[in-house]
Amino acid sequence: MKFLNLKLKNIGPFRDVTLSFEKEDGEVYPVVILTGENGTGKSIALDAIRTVLRGLYGIERDIISDRGDFLIDLEIEDGEKKKHNTANILGDNGKPWGDNDYSNYFQTELSKERKVNWVIDYWSPDLSTDTFDVSTISSININQALTGCLNKTSSNVNLTRFISSIDYLKGSDKKDEAERGESIFKKIKEIFDDCVSKDSFSHVERESITPIIKTHGKEVSLEKLSSGNILLVKHLVGLMSRMYGICRLNELKVEDLFKIEGVLLIDEIENHLHPKWQKNVIGIIRKHFPNLQIILTTHSPFVVSSVNDAKIYVCVSKGDHSEVVDETADYSNYPVDDVLGTGVFDVDPFSKKISEKLEERKRAIKVGDNDAKERVEKELISLNEGYFGYYNLKEQIAFYDKNETH
Repeated sequence: MKFLNLKLKNIGPFRDVTLSFEKEDGEVYPVVILTGENGTGKSIALDAIRTVLRGLYGIERDIISDRGDFLIDLEIEDGEKKKHNTANILGDNGKPWGDNDYSNYFQTELSKERKVNWVIDYWSPDLSTDTFDVSTISSININQALTGCLNKTSSNVNLTRFISSIDYLKGSDKKDEAERGESIFKKIKEIFDDCVSKDSFSHVERESITPIIKTHGKEVSLEKLSSGNILLVKHLVGLMSRMYGICRLNELKVEDLFKIEGVLLIDEIENHLHPKWQKNVIGIIRKHFPNLQIILTTHSPFVVSSVNDAKIYVCVSKGDHSEVVDETADYSNYPVDDVLGTGVFDVDPFSKKISEKLEERKRAIKVGDNDAKERVEKELISLNEGYFGYYNLKEQIAFYDKNETH
């Protein structure tokens, strides 16, 4: 499953916009980024997708700005077929619904007779407040693989349940169960290692059914982790639990679990994360789940600058409405300093003195004054050699070549 296009009419601040997720060759962008200032509609675009997928049940807020004339049209590629999921009329409960091929998958349990070979998940920045504690080990209900996947929050206790169930499975006397449990448990540990700085997943304390993390030589339980680390771990392991259910329903080999395709929606991915993690988070997701199409919103230039081959849209306020501008060429593959100074961010990352020197260098280049350009570059190097040392690249190459010939 892949999302191809999203059309919105009178949804939130959008009067009439279309977001295309396709490349010219017909493939989809593996990552689509929506950025923009607060209130310009980034999160509403994700809410529109959730609304049309969930059908009658809608979402937590009303995003329709004109109830007499609105449209959410989501074009989906599902195997060999292309379908349109559309919400443009109101149901009896006042929530939007329409031609919906998928809503039943999110409202009732799956089964071996009624299954899917794709996954959808939605990550909200909201933190759950429920406990991580469980009193008994319960088997994994694979029929609930998509249950709650479009909800705004996910339960902490579900993380403990899945980890403890897999730990129990790897201790099975049945060979195939034990091997499956070992394989998934190993992947859980890899996710923790990638998401928890200087810490590592150790084991499940079976007497208390408590997953244990080893940090700074001490053993701690999950709630002791930072909010950013635990949110990232919970999302990734939760997504894996959904894929595990789909894998089992389709009777796939456990190694095929991470090949499952689908769509991951992420709202404000940078929340609770240090800039280091903001820069790495998309890479971590794609490492573990390479076949997912990711559609996300962010305010972070670290996220925007971290992704190659991304489609980048900027939501721009026009006073009484918002428009969506394709800024892929202006943002993609730029270093974070350049992204900060571009478009919606419009932030100067340097001190006033360095910024003035950079403007002076730009003027010298514009008028073709090479002597002034080189003088300013030397001044910039003296101010910050670690950053502007590349201005000396020609001299460094010449020095290297000279020494190599002797």
